[in-house]
Amino acid sequence: MSRAPSIVSRVVLGLLLLFAAVLTFELIFNRDHYFVGIDYRTYRDAAAGWLAGDGFYRPFQLAGRYDVVNDPTNYAILYPPVVLWLLVPFIFLPAWLWWAIPISIIAIALWFLRPAIWAWCVLLAAFDFWGRVPELFMWGNPGMWAVAVGALGTIVPGAAVAVLLKPTLAPFALFGVNRRAWWVGLAIFVAACLPFGGMWLDYARVVSNSSLTITYSLWDYPAMALPIVAWLGRSGRSLTSYLPEIGRSRQSPELDGH
Repeated sequence: MSRAPSIVSRVVLGLLLLFAAVLTFELIFNRDHYFVGIDYRTYRDAAAGWLAGDGFYRPFQLAGRYDVVNDPTNYAILYPPVVLWLLVPFIFLPAWLWWAIPISIIAIALWFLRPAIWAWCVLLAAFDFWGRVPELFMWGNPGMWAVAVGALGTIVPGAAVAVLLKPTLAPFALFGVNRRAWWVGLAIFVAACLPFGGMWLDYARVVSNSSLTITYSLWDYPAMALPIVAWLGRSGRSLTSYLPEIGRSRQSPELDGH
């Protein structure tokens, strides 16, 4: 009987993994139907336009009030100019690296963390049933890079600062804020922002002219929380180990280091 929870959790994990494999297969072999890579192409082309002197943001975004619509032929550019440090190299690099690099970063972080089965179940359930998680990767949205650097931040102090590439995800950039390396990372990020000068004024206009509110990125929050789930379940740690113990006089030494 003592092994029953372990057996059940492995069965659940297997079913979730099977569903994730079927979903991935469907996305790959019906990629035209699901607009696979549409965000990657949109932002790569916008970066190429900026490099050619045509500007980064769409003219209609700077002209006045506009509605953000889900139209692949007329996407608005909603990232700050600092994201060009990420986008410009992919004008020249092979497209497959746009996916391979963040997925590899996530895989390396998971390998180091070695999450417990319960954490793996949460990760796979999010991929299977929270549509925004596979969409980030299916469309090649820069948000998948935010998930990747969030995952990197769980094993490399200060790396989570790069989540600020998408300012509405700022709460997840705070992982490790109590470490000196985080503040070094913030200084580097601020330095990376400086070369874009007046483009920040354009970004402010783009944001203020849009119909979106600050809550529009809330759909991405579950995806951004997944690296934290993996960190909480690191090295096979049980979920119940986070419950307070009766008579506990001080914090566990294992948690003091984080």
